[in-house]
This record gives sequence, C-alpha cells and structure tokens, in this order.
Amino acid sequence: MNFMNTKTALSLIVVLSICLLTACKPDRVVGIYGGMTSTQNVISGNADRTDVVIYLRKDGTFTDRLRDTDWKNAVRGKYTVSGSTIKLVYNEKNRIEEYTLNAKGNLTQDSIEFIKFASGNLVPEGTYRFRVSGSSRGSGQHYVGSSSGNTYYFDGKNKFTLVDKSGTANKARSTGGGSGKYKLEDGILTLSFLNGQTRTHSFFAKKDPSTNKIVAAIDGRLFFSDSLNASTADTTNAAFTDSMQNTIIPTASRIYESLRTTYGGGAIDSIHTIYSEATSIGLQIRSYNDVTGNRSRHEIYQDKQLIAVEQFNGESGWQWMKGKITLLEPERIDELIHTKYIGILGLQSSRKEHFLAGSVEAASHGFNITFKVNDQQIIYIVDKKLQLLGDAYRIGQIEQANEYRNFRKTSGITFPFIEENYREDQKNVVNYSKIIVNETLKTDWEKP
Repeated sequence: MNFMNTKTALSLIVVLSICLLTACKPDRVVGIYGGMTSTQNVISGNADRTDVVIYLRKDGTFTDRLRDTDWKNAVRGKYTVSGSTIKLVYNEKNRIEEYTLNAKGNLTQDSIEFIKFASGNLVPEGTYRFRVSGSSRGSGQHYVGSSSGNTYYFDGKNKFTLVDKSGTANKARSTGGGSGKYKLEDGILTLSFLNGQTRTHSFFAKKDPSTNKIVAAIDGRLFFSDSLNASTADTTNAAFTDSMQNTIIPTASRIYESLRTTYGGGAIDSIHTIYSEATSIGLQIRSYNDVTGNRSRHEIYQDKQLIAVEQFNGESGWQWMKGKITLLEPERIDELIHTKYIGILGLQSSRKEHFLAGSVEAASHGFNITFKVNDQQIIYIVDKKLQLLGDAYRIGQIEQANEYRNFRKTSGITFPFIEENYREDQKNVVNYSKIIVNETLKTDWEKP
C-alpha cells in the first residue's frame, strides 16, 4: 500500500469512528423493536404488563403507538444514536428514554431485551396468541397468570382464522372470530373476513430458527406462537362464521335510543351531581362528581383513615398522597376530561352527536359501537338485546375496559353497582354500596 492509499484508509477509519461515536446516521438502528416491561402496582400488588413496540425511522423520528391508524407517519419524538446508545426524546415535556444496542442488534433497557423484528412483508405460518394475565407477578419478560384473548392462525399463504376467546377486557377489540384472507404489505396487515368485514393492523414478526418459535407485534401488542392448528381453529369458528353472515347490524342511533330508554331516558339529562361510596381491594372510596361544574373528587380511605385524594377541576387537577401534593399528569387530565363520554353519563343527550357518528360492528357477545371525541377512542359494548355490558377507551397511551353488572335503579336512573375495570391487563373490582343523585355534595373541595 502506498502512502496515499494508507492516508486515505486512515481517513476513512477516522470518519467511521466518528460516525459510530456520534449521531451522524441512524441507519443501522432503523426498524421495529418490541419487548415487555412490568411495574409493580402499589395498590393491587400485581405486576402490570406493558408491551413496548417502537418504530425507529431513517429520518431520525420515531413512534411507539403502532396501534394508531397513522402509525407510519405519526411522530412521537426524535432519536439520536451515540455509539451503542439510542436516546429517544419525546415530544412530551421532560420525557427521555435511553436504550443500548447489543451485539445481536436488539435494544436493551434495564436488563430487558427488545428484539428487532423482520421487515413487515412476510407472515410466517403459524399460530399467534395474545395472553392476558389475571394475576401476573414478575419482571421483564417473565409473565405468568391466567390467560385469554385472541388467537390468530395464518397458513403462510393468504388464509387466516381468528379464534376469539376474549374476556371482558378484550370485548372492545373483539371481531368475534372468523376466517378469511389476509394480505401483508410494508407492515400493514389487511384481514378480509368471510362476513364482509375488513380490518387493518400493523404487523411485524420474527421466528427464532433454533426453536421455531414466533413472536409477532400486532397493533403494538405482542403475540406468541402456540400449538393451535388450522383444523382446530376452523372448527372453533365454523358455527360463528355462519351466524355472523346472517347478523343484522343495528344503527348507532337505534343502540343509543335503546340504551337511553333502558337506563333512565330524560332523567339521565337531569344529572347534576353524583355522590358514591364503594370498596375495592380492601379500600373505601368516596367520590364527589359535580357534573354541571365539571369537577370531581375521589377520596380513598383505609380503616377509616384518609390515605389519598385525587381532584379534577375541569382542565387541571392534583393528587394528595402520604402528605405530599403533586399535579396530575397531562395524560391523566386528558383521561378525566374524556371519561364523561362513557357509562351512564355518556348517554346524556348533550354528548349524543359523537355516539351517533360511531361505527357499529358485530361481535360474538353482540355489538361494539366505536366513536371518537377529540381523536380519542370510545367504545360501548352491548349484547344482542342492546343491553349495556360495558365500555372501553383509548386516551393517549391509556387503555381501560369496564364491565358493568348488578344494575339498580336510583332516582329514576339505572346504575351498575359492580364494575370490573381492566387496565394494563389487570382486573380490579369496584363494589358500590351507595349512589346518590342530585344532592348537595358534602365536600369543601380543599386540599387536605
């Protein structure tokens, strides 16, 4: 090698070294990564599972909301690459996440590995199941507990079968099962059911050649390979597919009027205040809801001693716990603003325009009515007789499903006195002992 070639080679090495140690080009980390994290729920004692799926783009932007319809273009923030460190800077104020790129090309954070998925143009033949925990404990990707949920079978060509064994928490996402044909192109999976329904999902998968096991990210949720085969799936869904094809789907207007008539009619519009007392996981809850004044207060007691307070004042709020007061996070504020569109209060006529603009889909339990308020998703879940089973919402990153039981009439309005709430795949039961409508709320709205 002559001097000139040596100098050129050395210059190239220097340039490459600088590139690896700075954020000159993020090309080497571009792609889809997924893994599971868990955090300890201080109230229930269970570990709350969170599926994390991140899309790092070539232009240095990213999104971690692959369930959204605009996931391909939506920007949640920007990322930089410095050596093996990838830093995600969210659009949200003061939120930064750091990951490390390991030798396998996957991301790691706090000993949790986020695998890199293959390009979104191939559906490996196999069965994919989403397991929902009833009592999970553990950390990282160790996840145990009772399971239910959707199971997909793909034949590796163009046919699929969906077995839906959803519990209440999954009814809002339920298609009720069925079969049909699929197409995958650039990460967008299109399912065309035999009953005429069509759905699209983001889809990425990876097969471990040593174990032949598959993990798939579908709408940002992780599905794992299972032993269900095509014949089993087809048999499970045969009767359902036939019945779905003959289902007459009611309009959103018909469902809305039926719910109004069943649960209170005009009396629902006359709700100005609601006071309730309830118990959950050994705690006592007193709730004050000033519907007209657009404010609410929840007090939590343990052995008759006040241990926590959350108060919402229309566009702001605070929380008191262990003698310390903190402001409510923006996502929690957004959640409280939009939860007036669910349950019995969501049936007030002042909010019906959103409901009536919703889409209705048939499901094994009856029907789901999906609509949006300020781009946030609300779903009402009803049975085949148009009776209220529950509801669900997706507000920002927050998802919750609610099942309603033990309905009783008070002040001309029929309320559920038992709620089962599902959040981050954890179940929490709330038992109401008292619901009082339109009496003066006996609280000073002050901080403890």
